[in-house]
Order: sequence, then structure tokens, then C-alpha cells
Amino acid sequence: MDTNDQLSALFAAALEQQEAAKAAVADLAQERKALGAAVEAIKNASSSLQSATGSAASKAVTESLGLAPKSAVTALNTATEALTEAVDKVRNAGAWIS
Repeated sequence: MDTNDQLSALFAAALEQQEAAKAAVADLAQERKALGAAVEAIKNASSSLQSATGSAASKAVTESLGLAPKSAVTALNTATEALTEAVDKVRNAGAWIS
């Protein structure tokens, strides 16, 4: 093999390596694009999850606070009934003493 043949073989090998490198770069560009889309999807999912969590917490607090007035009304009604009974007993006692 003379020098020209060796140079031709080396040049052919360099061209093959260059094509392989171009293909690898193209593949990396596709992977980078896919990773960018995945990161964006994760950001969107994270935002949605935060929103849903906040909504659920807000709803739970609202429902808890919504039950508080009902409990207060029940307690007030019970106290009013007890006071009404006490008033009746005092009236009865007053009538008995008179």
C-alpha cells in the first residue's frame, strides 16, 4: 500500500467518523428537545398539583368553618332551653310563695 492509498483510507475513515459524529449530534439534539418537553410537562404538573392541593386545603377549612356556626346554634338552643326551664321554675316558685 503506497502513501496515496494510506491517505485515501485515512480520509475515508475520517469521513465515516464525521458522519457518525453528525448523527450523534442530531440524536443529542432530539434528546434535548424531548427532555425540554418533559421538563415543561413536569412544571405544568407541579403547578396543577399545587393548585389542586391549595384548593383541597381551602375547601377543607371552609367546610370546617361552615360547621362551626351549626355547632354554635345547637349549643345556644340547648342553653336557651335550659334557661327557659329555669325561668319556668322561678315563676312556679314565685307563684307558690305568693
